[in-house]
Amino acid sequence: MTSFPSLFHRSRSTWHGSSCQASRRRLTRPWATWISLGFLGCLPNSTSAIPAFAQVSAPLASPSLHSLATDFDSNNPPRPTEWRSQVPQLLPTEDQAAPSPAWQPITLTSNWASDTTDSDDTSDSDGWRAVGGSNSNSNTRGFSAPTPIASRDSALSQEADPWVQTVLAEGQKLANGDRWSEALSVYQAALRKAPHSSTLLRQRQTARIHVDLRHRLHDAKYLAYAQGDSVDMAWAHLNEILYKIELNHLEKPNWTEIFNHGLRSLVIASDYPEFQTHLWGRERDDETRQKLQNIQNQYAGMSIRNHTEMTHAVREVVGELQTQVGLSPSITLHELAATAASALDTYSTFLSPSQFDDLNSQIRGNFVGIGVELRSQPEYLEIVKAIPGGPADRARIRGGDKMLAVNDQAVSTIGPDAAADLLRGSVGSHVTVVVETPEGKQYRLKLERARVEIPSIEEAKIADAAHGIGYIKLSNFQKNTPSDFDRALLQLQAQGLRSLILDLRDNPGGALDAAVAIVDRFVSQGTIVSTKGRSFAENMTYAANANSPAANLPLIVLINENSASASEILAVAIADHRRGLLMGERTFGKGVVQTILPLTSGRGGVRLTTAEYFSPTGQRVEMQGVQPEVVVQTVARPNLDGPTNNGQATSGETAADTVLEAAIRRFTQQAQFQPSVPAPTVSSRDSDSTYSRSPN
Repeated sequence: MTSFPSLFHRSRSTWHGSSCQASRRRLTRPWATWISLGFLGCLPNSTSAIPAFAQVSAPLASPSLHSLATDFDSNNPPRPTEWRSQVPQLLPTEDQAAPSPAWQPITLTSNWASDTTDSDDTSDSDGWRAVGGSNSNSNTRGFSAPTPIASRDSALSQEADPWVQTVLAEGQKLANGDRWSEALSVYQAALRKAPHSSTLLRQRQTARIHVDLRHRLHDAKYLAYAQGDSVDMAWAHLNEILYKIELNHLEKPNWTEIFNHGLRSLVIASDYPEFQTHLWGRERDDETRQKLQNIQNQYAGMSIRNHTEMTHAVREVVGELQTQVGLSPSITLHELAATAASALDTYSTFLSPSQFDDLNSQIRGNFVGIGVELRSQPEYLEIVKAIPGGPADRARIRGGDKMLAVNDQAVSTIGPDAAADLLRGSVGSHVTVVVETPEGKQYRLKLERARVEIPSIEEAKIADAAHGIGYIKLSNFQKNTPSDFDRALLQLQAQGLRSLILDLRDNPGGALDAAVAIVDRFVSQGTIVSTKGRSFAENMTYAANANSPAANLPLIVLINENSASASEILAVAIADHRRGLLMGERTFGKGVVQTILPLTSGRGGVRLTTAEYFSPTGQRVEMQGVQPEVVVQTVARPNLDGPTNNGQATSGETAADTVLEAAIRRFTQQAQFQPSVPAPTVSSRDSDSTYSRSPN
C-alpha cells in the first residue's frame, strides 16, 4: 500500500519546531493524508498513526470580523508593494502577467491511520508557520459511498501517456471502492514524476475534495456551527479565510479558481447522504443534481479578479442555490469557506476544529489514542510499531502484528481507513481490537485510550564501541526534539562518544525551529536557513549561535527519498557549512513553508503556504531535494527493534542496513589513518537558548 508522512515547519516564533517566542509557527513536513496536517506530504510506504502538529503562541493583529466582511478592498490591500523587488521569482510586478508559480506543489500526503488527539487542549495563539507540508488530508471515514467522480470524469480516455494511464486506472479502482485517501496518495506520488499532467492534477484535486469533505462531515464541531450559524456569522467566517489568503499566501490568489473549486466541491458534497442529512436537510434526486450541475456550468466562465468580485459572485451563487435547490445560505458559505484554501496549492487547506486540535497536540509531541503506528492493507491494519509506554505497548502489541477488527467491526468489511478512525477517542475511553500475531494467534484486547508521548528520537546508541561511533535516529521534529537530542548526546558521551551518525531517513520533517536548533548544535556561525515570501513578515534569516555544544564532533548524516522538509533544512545546512558528510539517497524535495492561522471562535484554522526556504548558500530545495555527497542505495530499512519471531527477521524486516554500515566503515577507515585524539566534548545547553532570527 502507498502511504505518506507529513512535514511541518515553524514560524518566526521559535516554533518551526522547538520553542515559541513570536506570533506564528511554521511547519516543515509534507502533509499527511490524515490531517493531511492538512497535515497534515506524500512519501511511499510509511503510513503512520501519529499525528504531527504545531502550536501557536501569540495572536496576530487582525481586523475585526466586521471590517473583514465590509471594509476590505483587495485592490488596495493594507501592505506595501515595494517588497516585490526583494522576492525574486515568487511574484510578478503589477504590470507583468502572472507567470506559473516559481515553486511546483509537491504531491505529499501522508496516510495517517492515526489515533486521535485530545481536543480539550486548545492553542493560546493566533498563527504558526510550517515548512513543507503535512498537507492536506486525512484518512477517509466509514461513510456511505457516493458515485465515484473518477468514473464520471473519463480521465483515462483523455490521457495519452501509457504510464499515466496506468496510474489513473489504479486511482480510479481505489476511488470506485470508496478508498479516496489511497487514491489521493497514488495521484500525489505519480505527480512527482509527472508534475505537469493536467489529468493527474484534476484527479488528485477530486480525491482531495472527497478526503477533506469526509473530515468535515466527521467533525461534530464543524457540523454544529455550520448548522447553527446565522448568515451574517457565516459571511464573517468566509471573509476571514479569504482575507487570510489575500494577505498571507505565497502567490497572489487565483480568485476564479477558488470560486470554481468551491462550486465543484459543493456538487460532490451533494452526493453524500451525510451531507444531505446533516447540512442540506433533504435527499438529492437526479433533477436536483442536474440543477446543481447547471449552476456550476453557469458560473464556470466567470472571471473573478479580486476579493471584492469574489464576494459579489458568492452572493449571487448563494441566492441561486437557495432558490433552485433549497440549500441554506449559511451552509453554502461555510462549505465555500472550507474549500477556499485547498484550491491554492497542495499543502494549503482548511483545518476543521478537530484537525486543528490534533495539530496542536502533535506539535507538543503527544496525542490521545492507543499508541500505534499503522500501515493500511486491504484486509487489515498492519502494526508498524507500538509507541513505547502507550496502551498498545503495555498490551504487548508489536510491530508485525495485524489488526483484524476494531469494536467488533472487521477491517476487511469497513475498510482500513474507517477502522483506523474507530481508534480515535477521548482520554479514558475504551476500544476493543482483534490482533493477529505473525505466528497466526489471535487475541481480543480491550484498550483504554490515553495521552501518548511521541518520541522524536527513535534510537540512540553506540554503534561501534571500539571507535566510539554513536548513532541517533531522529524520526520527526517537534517541540521537545532539541532537549531530547541534548540528553541523548550527553548519554552517548558518557559511553565514549567520539563521532556521530545522525539518521534522518524516513523523517518527514516537523517544526522548523526544532530543525534549526539541531543544526545549531553543530554549526557555530553563519546562516542556517532563510525564508522568503510575499509578505515582509515571511522574510527571515536564522543564524547560528557561537556557543555550539557539538561544534567539533565528527558527523555523518544519513538521508533518503523520504527525508523531507525540516530534515532537508538540517541536511543542506550541514552540507553547505561543510560541517559533516551526507550519505544515502537524494531527499524528497519539499522547500515551502506553511503557516497555521487559527480562526476566531475556535472554528479550526487554515494552513497556508506562505514562504519558500533557502539553504545557507541560497540553494532551493523545492522539487529538487538535497543530493548526498556519498550515494549509497538502500537495500533494507534498519531493523531497530532487533530480530523477532524466534530470532528470525519477520516478513519485511532485514537486519542488514547497507547505508548505516557504509557510514560506520567511513568512520573506522578514517580512524585508522588519524592519530589518537581526545574525544570531543559535548556540552549541555538550555534548549531555549539557541540560534538567532532576524528579518531579511
